[in-house]
Amino acid sequence: MALSLPDLPVELIYRIFNFSPNKKTVIRVRRTCRALALKTTEIFARKYFSLGSWRLTPRAVSALTGISKNKFLNPNLKNISLFQYTSGYQKYDPGSLPEDINIKELSQSLQTLANLRSFHLAKFNFRGSENFIGGLLTTLSLPLITKFRLSEIPVHAGDLQNFIALHSNTINTVIFNELNLTAPAEGAWSGLLGSLTRLKDVELINIRKPLKCGDFVRFEPKDGEDSTFERYVEVEMECDYCYCCIQFGNETYHWDFGIYRLGPVAEKEDWTRGLELMVAGSKTVYFTRSYGPPDEECPDP
Repeated sequence: MALSLPDLPVELIYRIFNFSPNKKTVIRVRRTCRALALKTTEIFARKYFSLGSWRLTPRAVSALTGISKNKFLNPNLKNISLFQYTSGYQKYDPGSLPEDINIKELSQSLQTLANLRSFHLAKFNFRGSENFIGGLLTTLSLPLITKFRLSEIPVHAGDLQNFIALHSNTINTVIFNELNLTAPAEGAWSGLLGSLTRLKDVELINIRKPLKCGDFVRFEPKDGEDSTFERYVEVEMECDYCYCCIQFGNETYHWDFGIYRLGPVAEKEDWTRGLELMVAGSKTVYFTRSYGPPDEECPDP
């Protein structure tokens, strides 16, 4: 008597799915019966759980806790992105974090993931979000993390420096996009860049549109043709057309910000030297235009 698909050994079912050209076949077949759902749990985890992205809600925290306790899902979840949850009513009001978000439970579930390599936090702009981000970072220990990314987030520099110091032996990729350091009053970015020099090995450090208390920060020397700086740091300038164009007569001025890259195919002394030069040239820029009047600058952001 011929066996039906649910009756086949797990190993044979896996071989069948490995020859399937359509990734979604696993999901479709799992819906047919419980026997196939149980026998395909591991291959389902491998195909669909290497990357997880959640809007941060109590339900998402519970889901992460459940995944961390699952023997198949846990080891396959290697990349996590967490975003702020927003409703239609919060379009113009940043609101606040739901009171029932359990930072301790969230931190524990993240730390329990056996193979977490990449951690990304993005678009947290509610009132007091820097305290939430700091509270999360100071309780996290991710021993295998290699890629650390923050996007459109305010945070205290000290909390971020401590997290980087704790993971300096494993982090090799740092991506900061519109990172807004809210404290300390002086030396926030200088201290953060200094902490990055202690990373053991670097593949990429990419800092786009650095901010200090909402103002643009620049790292390049005033002499834009400085060959020493250009040797160690790749710099691009972009204009921010979003909200701060300034009209003077028939001319429009745009705020501009820097994008700084270090590390690709570089020796340690190269990217370390690049960070040191960025610290030396750092300044907060209150008025920076793509052309027009001179900048107004304040040193040591």
